[in-house]
Amino acid sequence: MPTAVTGSELIGAFYTFATEETLGIPWQSILLLAGGTYLFSVVVTAFPAWQATRIYPAEALRYE
Repeated sequence: MPTAVTGSELIGAFYTFATEETLGIPWQSILLLAGGTYLFSVVVTAFPAWQATRIYPAEALRYE
């Protein structure tokens, strides 16, 4: 039965073959970037969402 090869294993094998070094994945940088992006999106959308909750639905639908 053939075994599944993931992309990271395949890339790591070719990188090791070409440079004779192991491939290091910068997990801390990736998580910091993803977390910062998520936090920024929450901060940017929080104020307009809060403003939208203060408008009555009938008043918002009155204007086209």
